[in-house]
Amino acid sequence: MEFECTRESVCINEVIFDSNLEQSVELDYLLPDYCPSIFKVLKCKLIPKITSERISDGKLYIDAIVYIKVLYAAENSNEIHNIDQKVIFSKTVDLHNNTDNPMIKITAKCDYVNCRVINPKRLDIRGAVSMRCQVTEQKNQSVVSDASGSGIQMQKKILSVGGMKICASKQFTVREELEIGAGKPAVNSILSSDAVCLLNDVKLIANKIICKGEAFLHTLYLPESENAKPELMENSLLLSQIIDMPGIDEDYECSVDLTPIDVMIELKEDGAGENKILVVEITVNAECTADRNKEVQIVSDMFSTCYESECSKRNVKLEKLLAVINETTICKNTMDFPNDQIDCIYDVRCEYIPTGINCVKGKIQFSGNINIEILALDNEQMPCMLERSVPCDFEISCALANEDAVLKYNSAIISVGYSMAGANQIELRAEIKTTGCLYEIVSCEMITEITLDSEKPKVRTDDAALKLYFADEGEKIWDIAKRYNTSVRSIIDDNGLTGDEIEKRGMVLIPIVD
Repeated sequence: MEFECTRESVCINEVIFDSNLEQSVELDYLLPDYCPSIFKVLKCKLIPKITSERISDGKLYIDAIVYIKVLYAAENSNEIHNIDQKVIFSKTVDLHNNTDNPMIKITAKCDYVNCRVINPKRLDIRGAVSMRCQVTEQKNQSVVSDASGSGIQMQKKILSVGGMKICASKQFTVREELEIGAGKPAVNSILSSDAVCLLNDVKLIANKIICKGEAFLHTLYLPESENAKPELMENSLLLSQIIDMPGIDEDYECSVDLTPIDVMIELKEDGAGENKILVVEITVNAECTADRNKEVQIVSDMFSTCYESECSKRNVKLEKLLAVINETTICKNTMDFPNDQIDCIYDVRCEYIPTGINCVKGKIQFSGNINIEILALDNEQMPCMLERSVPCDFEISCALANEDAVLKYNSAIISVGYSMAGANQIELRAEIKTTGCLYEIVSCEMITEITLDSEKPKVRTDDAALKLYFADEGEKIWDIAKRYNTSVRSIIDDNGLTGDEIEKRGMVLIPIVD
C-alpha cells in the first residue's frame, strides 16, 4: 500500500522587529507681539502621535507629529494663555527582510520635557519622545495532519487555533459646529482641547466593517470679558465609518481601536456677532484587527511498522482568540494638597499609565498609575498647576482557563469627575475604557515532514505474534506501541482498553503486526 500524506497549514506569528526608537524635540520659540508676555509657565507638554506607518522594500517607514502645548500666566494680568506648536518627523527602520503579511504596532510616549523662559517673549523647549515598535510577520506553516499506508502510525490531536489575522487601518475626519450655551460667555481664545474616542458598535459584512462610536471633546477656553476665568466645555460627537477589510465575514471577531490624531477648533460668530460657535474637526485613526479560530489536526509523533522512517519536527506557539475586550472600570481616589490651598479649580485632566498586567484563571489584573493635572487658582489668586500620580489597579473578568495567555490592549481615561472634599482635598472619579484582544497561547510540537525509506524494511527478529509486557498505571499506550513496533489500535483492541493510558498496573498483551 502506497504511503500518502495529508497536510494542513497553521498561522505562526513571528516577531521580526521589537525595539524602542527615540526622537529628540527642540524648539526655540519667540512669542508673537500680539500675545501677552510670559510671567510663569504653568505646564509644558509633548504629545506624540503616529500619523502613518508602512513597510516597503524591507523597511519600516514611520511618520509622526509631536504637539507642543504650553500654558502660562501672563505678566500683569495673570491671565492664562497658551502656546500650541508642532514638530513633524519621520523614522526609517531597516527590517533586513521583506514581509508579506506584516502587523505593525507602535505606541508613542513623552520621555521628558524641559521648558526654560529665556525672557518674557522667548521659550527654549527641549525634550524627547520614544516609540515602542513591534513588527510581526504572519506566516503559514505547512504541517502533517494525517497519513496512511506503509504501516504508518501517528500520534494525532485536534487543536483550536487562530488563523491569519485580517488587519486594516483608516484615517477619517469628523466635522461639526458646536454652539456654546446661553449661560456661558463668548470665546476669546481656546486654551486647550483634546478628545478621546469610544467604540460603541461594530458590524461585519462581506469585505467591510461598520464601526460606530463617539468622540468626547474636552475644551478649556478663555472668555472675551476682562479678568475672565477659564471656562470648560464638554461635548460628544458621533462617529460612523465604513472600513474596507477584504476577506472578512460574519464569522470573524473584530477589534477596533479609535485614536484621535488631531483636534482643530476655529471660532465662528453667531447671529449676534459673538464668538459662540466652535467649528470642530477631529482626525481619527481606526486600527482594525479581525480574528477567526479554526480546528486543525496535527501529528506530534510517528513511526512505521514496515520501514525505517524519519520526521522533521517544529516547536511552535500559536494564538487562539479567547475574547474581544471592551470593558469600562471606575477608579476612585482621594488626594490631599497640604501645601497648596485651592481657591477654585478650572480644569482636571488625567492620563492612565499602565505598568503591567497579570493573567490568572478567570480574570485579568491591571496595575498602573493615574497622572493628574489640576489647573487651579490658589488662595493668593495666582494660577497654578498641581500635579500628582496615584496608583490605580483594577481587574476584569474573562474566559481564561489558564495563565498562558497574552492581552493586546489599550486603556484610556474617557471621563473624569471630581469634587472638593475640603479646602485641601479632592475626590477623583476616573472612568477607564480597556479594549483589545485576549489570546491563549497554544504551545505544541508538530511534524512538518515525514520520510520513509522503502529500501530499509523493518525485520522481525523472532516469529512471535504476541508478547507480554508488564505496564505501570498511567503509562502511555503510544510509547508502548512505538517501543514494540506495533499499532496503538491493536493494543487497545486486544486488551479491551478504552483510553490512551494504562488504567491499572498489570500485564498487557502486545500483538506484533507486519
